[in-house]
Amino acid sequence: MEPKGFLGTWCTIFALTGLPFGVLLSTVGGAEVDEGLAAGFAFGVLFGLCMAPLMMSVKTTVLFADRQAFLSQLNLNMAELAYHPKTQAADYVMFEAASAGAYKIGPLSLTPSSFFTVFVQLGADSATIVGPRQTVRKLEQRLRQSSLARFVQAA
Repeated sequence: MEPKGFLGTWCTIFALTGLPFGVLLSTVGGAEVDEGLAAGFAFGVLFGLCMAPLMMSVKTTVLFADRQAFLSQLNLNMAELAYHPKTQAADYVMFEAASAGAYKIGPLSLTPSSFFTVFVQLGADSATIVGPRQTVRKLEQRLRQSSLARFVQAA
């Protein structure tokens, strides 16, 4: 699984915030349609520039000696970060944020769940973690404190 880059993340954030903000400003805010859409465009650009560095995906590789101890520590740390296992198999675990459902209205989701998904591919003595930059960095910090894992590369 390859991480999403800055541009793809920015485009998604822009699309999810700019147009709705502009339409809301034009209808509820009382602004003219062209002014509301221009304000929405500006808001989407700026909000995307602020949030994309935090939400873009990164990939890191972790070495471990004991797979079961690492998996236990991983599950505990992800729970502390408000993530729960969504899918679990012998060679991978996919974690979903507990708050990912907060932006759903019935079957419609206002936020793509992939923004909050953390994917962990498990090997014999290593794990590759792909997820949002802020979450992966917090997980790295917690795993370093537990001294069960050693990081070999950060992308």
